[in-house]
Amino acid sequence: MQNKYFFTAMIISMTLQACDSKTKSISLPQPPASVKAVLDELKGKKYQVEKAGTHSVFENDKGIEWLEPKEENKFEKQIVDEEKTLQLDFVNDTAVTVTAKDKTYSGTYKADDIVKEDEKPGIKLRISYINEEFKFGDGPATEVTYTYLVEGISDKSLLLETPRSMNRRKIVVLMNKM
Repeated sequence: MQNKYFFTAMIISMTLQACDSKTKSISLPQPPASVKAVLDELKGKKYQVEKAGTHSVFENDKGIEWLEPKEENKFEKQIVDEEKTLQLDFVNDTAVTVTAKDKTYSGTYKADDIVKEDEKPGIKLRISYINEEFKFGDGPATEVTYTYLVEGISDKSLLLETPRSMNRRKIVVLMNKM
């Protein structure tokens, strides 16, 4: 019986070390200091996704498992390819141009630390724009708001938890300034 627990503990330990080593190999920006600091840093900058990943399966582990799918893993590859098309151009202190999947949208953005239902605490980046994919019948397209958790920010990069998920794990993107 002790061997069974020892083996389970070894598997968990190796998984934690693997997750930790994947995160450490990439320089991540520090968590944001304030909403104002996020807004000041974003204004006038343009970002492109460099890497996509997911948070660790362990709730208390802040590690990121970067997705580097092989060709045969079509599901993961599609998600990574879609995430890598994301560009955010923060034109001024409220306007943003979003490019995703070969489409460009003009919208607005704001940052806050308000925690709404089913949201994690922290600074959120809320981006709103009219999306033609949310058009019903002959009616007009609907404005949608996407909420990103700002996990890190620097003068060169932006680490966001996206509203998307894969296998019940939130997708995280590391964006670099263009």
